[in-house]
Amino acid sequence: MDLDASDLSEGAITDWTNAGSLGESFTAVGDPVVKLVDQVKAVQLGGDGDWFVGPIAPDSVTAHGRCVDSQFHGWTRRIRLLVRTSWRS
Repeated sequence: MDLDASDLSEGAITDWTNAGSLGESFTAVGDPVVKLVDQVKAVQLGGDGDWFVGPIAPDSVTAHGRCVDSQFHGWTRRIRLLVRTSWRS
């Protein structure tokens, strides 16, 4: 999965193309927007009602349907602090 906001147009976003090896795109739910934050293009999710729904991962990624640990990294900005965050599923 490779989602990079730097090439997106500012304003409302309806889908976000995955530049990773599996391709496809993620569809917006709610009203996420692309905007400049401290001169860096970012996707803003406005609380409880904004997120993206992506394609179902193929068996080759999910260890053929078995439960596996997955880790995702992203840059988030929280109250004037830029941190790198990891999510595990």
